[in-house]
Amino acid sequence: RDMVNGQTLNIGISSAHVEGIHAKRRLVPFAEKVPFSEWIPFFDRFSVASGGVSSYNAGTSAGPVSVAGYSTGIMICFESLFAQDARGLRRAGADMITVLTQDGWWESDAARRQHHAFSRVLAASIATPVLHATVDGRSGGFSSEGQPLALFSIPSAPVFIGEVALENRSSLYLLSGDWPFFAIFAALLALLMTLYLRSPRRVTS
Repeated sequence: RDMVNGQTLNIGISSAHVEGIHAKRRLVPFAEKVPFSEWIPFFDRFSVASGGVSSYNAGTSAGPVSVAGYSTGIMICFESLFAQDARGLRRAGADMITVLTQDGWWESDAARRQHHAFSRVLAASIATPVLHATVDGRSGGFSSEGQPLALFSIPSAPVFIGEVALENRSSLYLLSGDWPFFAIFAALLALLMTLYLRSPRRVTS
């Protein structure tokens, strides 16, 4: 957490660049921010004690930051579920995506495994390497094809070492975004409406 201009922000900082700061934009509903509580303070009592802080403010930074000379898109925890944001970072010039998370407050390991697995899907969908770094959970890395990276741990420190290939690849989702999904949904809806309108009607008297 960091207090900036009177706001409580969840931020990731690059130690290699003084301006390399990303403030979390996607806040977990009820855990980090109760929806509409800025207009209706009464809603704050619905916050969930799940390891978050219900009074976080949403950040505004959205572009890649410099990390060790490379353009990196930072996503904090819940943000990694928004593939469209990762796609935007990649199209803005990010060489890789780094997911920073703290999954230790989950009672079950299932959420940790799921979050780690989603980073693999994210890497393949935007054809960009993803590093998944967690304080308490499952850390790892994935290539631009979604394959696990060979990372080696250092016994004396919580550090992993490995090589990441920064390939200039593309993917269907990187090129088209969410539009194909909307088009498929619209086509299915039109088909259902057509079948409904053509179905025989029962006449009751």
